Amino acid sequence: MKRLICFVLAAAFLLSLFLFASCGEKEDLSRQAVEYLKSKYDKDTFTVSEPVKDKSLSGRYELSACSQDDGIDFAVYVYPLFITDSYSVTKANRGAGEKIRSVLDAATLESVSSIVVFPVYDDGDTDFRFTTLPIEWECEMTGIDNIVLSDCDDAKAVGDMIGRIVAELKAGGITLESVRFTFGMNGYTVSITTDSDYVLSLNGEQLAELVGKAVDGAVEKAKRSENIFSDRSVKIDLNTASANADEETGATESAADNGNKR
Repeated sequence: MKRLICFVLAAAFLLSLFLFASCGEKEDLSRQAVEYLKSKYDKDTFTVSEPVKDKSLSGRYELSACSQDDGIDFAVYVYPLFITDSYSVTKANRGAGEKIRSVLDAATLESVSSIVVFPVYDDGDTDFRFTTLPIEWECEMTGIDNIVLSDCDDAKAVGDMIGRIVAELKAGGITLESVRFTFGMNGYTVSITTDSDYVLSLNGEQLAELVGKAVDGAVEKAKRSENIFSDRSVKIDLNTASANADEETGATESAADNGNKR
């Protein structure tokens, strides 16, 4: 009985040491994050949450942070070799997003879920390292990383909305060299990339027809090739969608002709 009691006490002591070390490590990570932010942005108004270990193999800890003087909520990733944060890109996106919303009509904004002007991550959509931008950066807006639209089951209606948004931005002095629209349709996440000049070169009916055919065709193609590893996402370059559709139609007709000849 005494041995059992000693064993239990020893186990409890070791557990307490582990928990103490773990708490100490998290406090140290939080302190590192605050010092990093203070040094990088030259101000002492940041607060951070308790670090949470990422479940991937990256070995990083993730912290939620806030800049008290401007109310920006953002993320901090602490890796074994470096720290990265989303403060500057979040601040830039908030300012640019407000500018875009001020240009768009209220009725149009009802179909817009979110606007991300600058890419959040350095490497596209890979959540490894955040983009860093100058805090007081004012620049001509020539691209929008992502305009997220409300989910829709009518691709032609999406075409109408894309035309309306691009036209309203143009009228407000914003011409886009690149823009991505993302929305959900029939269980798929659809991304369409294009630019102002191409969209405005089409009339409303042409644009709606093109988007309708491109989206419906891409989703059907994704369904045919779907497997357990599919991420149920569809990407479309609208500027080449018409040519691709013509090629696919030609290939289908050619295959049908060959079948008839046999």
